[in-house]
Amino acid sequence: MKKIFLICLCVICSRLLPAQPTYTLDSCLSLALQQNVKIKNKLLQIDMARQTKKEAFTNYFPKVSASLLGLYGSTKGTVNLNMELSVDPMNIPLLNITTPAFTFPSFNTSIDYSFLQYGYSAGIKAIQPLFVGGQIYYGNRLAKIGVKAEELQLTLTQYEIKQKVEEYFWQIVYLKEQQKTIRIIQEQLSQISKDAGVAVQAGVVHTNDLLKIQLKEKELEAARLKVENGIRMLSLSLRQYTGIKERDFNIIYDSLTMPEHPSIYYVNLEEAVSKRIENKLLSYQVEASKLQTKMEIGKKLPTIAVGSTYMYTDLSNIDNQSGVIFGTLSVPLSDWWGGAHTIKKHKLQEKISQNEYQNTLELLYLQTEQAWNELNESYLQIEIAETAIAAAQENLKTTGDCYQAGTATLSTLLEAQTLLQQAHTQFLEAYTNYYKKRTIYWQLTGR
Repeated sequence: MKKIFLICLCVICSRLLPAQPTYTLDSCLSLALQQNVKIKNKLLQIDMARQTKKEAFTNYFPKVSASLLGLYGSTKGTVNLNMELSVDPMNIPLLNITTPAFTFPSFNTSIDYSFLQYGYSAGIKAIQPLFVGGQIYYGNRLAKIGVKAEELQLTLTQYEIKQKVEEYFWQIVYLKEQQKTIRIIQEQLSQISKDAGVAVQAGVVHTNDLLKIQLKEKELEAARLKVENGIRMLSLSLRQYTGIKERDFNIIYDSLTMPEHPSIYYVNLEEAVSKRIENKLLSYQVEASKLQTKMEIGKKLPTIAVGSTYMYTDLSNIDNQSGVIFGTLSVPLSDWWGGAHTIKKHKLQEKISQNEYQNTLELLYLQTEQAWNELNESYLQIEIAETAIAAAQENLKTTGDCYQAGTATLSTLLEAQTLLQQAHTQFLEAYTNYYKKRTIYWQLTGR
């Protein structure tokens, strides 16, 4: 009665506990595209490129600057005066008297003075470039290319993330199916071990045969532990890529049935390469190198601008206003001495970009063709593995009957089980590899 109560309590508690969250391949891919750090950084880089584009557009606007000057100054000091006056009677002819010269007493005096200066000056100036060798125009085109290139880089990063997530997902599927295979073989081996134990006690078989079974059981247990550790580590990697919050989760997938033939996914080679993101990025690189050459030429051309300035000054309560409208023409004469070589370097860089474009284009054709071949080969491997499983199952059944009848040894039976396990492993490898190759081909053909 007590045991029944404990069993019921365990069942009730298990139902009350929250179920382990599960994720499909599609949900993992969706989470990865939203949560992965590389995706978030790429979105920020796109925003940075857009800000650069907006910044380049402001070069079309006038350059406006304002200035303000204020001053306040004072000086103070003292002037010392020392004066002496004298009169010589002989120099005064109207006085007909003879008297000695009379000298007035001398005197000293000081005069204080103070002088103060103050004022301010304010002005504003605006210059509108009319022609700067096309640098503003080509700079804006480069900024637009930068935005487009960053957006294409985001697509490539999404492809990379999706490929990595699918790789982790199918590796987990592979190990989970391996886990099932090991469990089935362990159950079969456990039954064989019981039969062998009875046979050893009856003296029908040698103890050595029982030791072989026990060794095989240990090997399977070690393989099971290795598979469980692999699932745990791959789950952590998948969690890091997708941003799954739960530390413990499970993946769900459909039963491993024969996939569709690759022929339904075929895309013409020319069409596939024309859609490649790398192809578009390379074309942008060639266009950017041409624009950089034109900008370098623009630096050596004359520049024309018009502008106006207004100034107001007030110095010691004396104000003054002035305004000027002007035009400028600047011709960089000496810049051509070294600038001609700089332009030649840019033209050579154009040729390098064009050569790299042609070479990479050929590599894209080879890569796409190779991906198609590998997809077909992986499908063929699944068909071979299915045939091997059928043969291994029949072999194990026949060997088991013979062992029960006493016409086959235990070693032969264990070998038949090993062959079946290897056939299952081969099938799982081929099956998961097919979906990895399909993902790669889809990405290369723009699906």
